[in-house]
Amino acid sequence: MLSTDISEGWISERALSRELRRNASGDRYHAETAHALATQRRASATKFSKSDERHITIIKKGLSLGWSPENISARMKVEVPEISLSHTTVYKRITANKTQGGEFAAHEKVSEAMNADVFFAKPYASYQ
Repeated sequence: MLSTDISEGWISERALSRELRRNASGDRYHAETAHALATQRRASATKFSKSDERHITIIKKGLSLGWSPENISARMKVEVPEISLSHTTVYKRITANKTQGGEFAAHEKVSEAMNADVFFAKPYASYQ
């Protein structure tokens, strides 16, 4: 069955080899263990934990100027490329901050003070 899946293009031999090399223990492969290892690698990845105390300040200032996550991300790439974030990560940080009752949870007050609407469009949702 495995050779059939490979020959039909479901998974490349290279991807399969990498999966087995990274997640097999001895001569056995367990999907649950592989998933746990992948989750652990993802959580400890630099990209996942990339955090700098300046991020909140930059995002807060961008939002106060009415910028979208895309605008904030683009500006970070120009001004502070060493700590820049993708627009998706900026959006996730805003959402996480709001969920935890952080500084961005008060965006309604900022919107009211500036007499402007504030929108948080979802990444990759161009229709919003």
